[in-house]
Amino acid sequence: MKRKLTTFITILLVLCISLFAITGCDSEKSDVKAQILSSTQTTVVIKITQTDGKATLLDAMEYLKEQNQLTYQKDAQNMIKAINGSQAEANSFWALYTSDSEMANAEWGTFDYQGQILGSAIFGANDLVVIQNGVYVWELTTF
Repeated sequence: MKRKLTTFITILLVLCISLFAITGCDSEKSDVKAQILSSTQTTVVIKITQTDGKATLLDAMEYLKEQNQLTYQKDAQNMIKAINGSQAEANSFWALYTSDSEMANAEWGTFDYQGQILGSAIFGANDLVVIQNGVYVWELTTF
């Protein structure tokens, strides 16, 4: 009986340590810095000035929010619903474009930023890993 109890406690302890190790990795904050290149009621252009290679666009937006340069709101599905007070309505949405050709699909749409053609991002801000000097454009699009 004592041996079964010891085995049970050992297994429980190993599971707790494993769970802590897994969740502890998620709490690491990504190292990213960004700047706003331009901002209007319908378009926001973000440039990544520093990244650890793991940071997402949402991490960069959070950095800008902490610097009081950007505000945003998400819905329950993590879709961006408002940026700097401009709200997407029933017939509009915030479209995301990127200069990172590996993370873009031009067939889904493009955006011309100062002669540079950006493609529609294949991931949302929550999953889009940013690149050094990458340009990311949010455009309030009506359909």
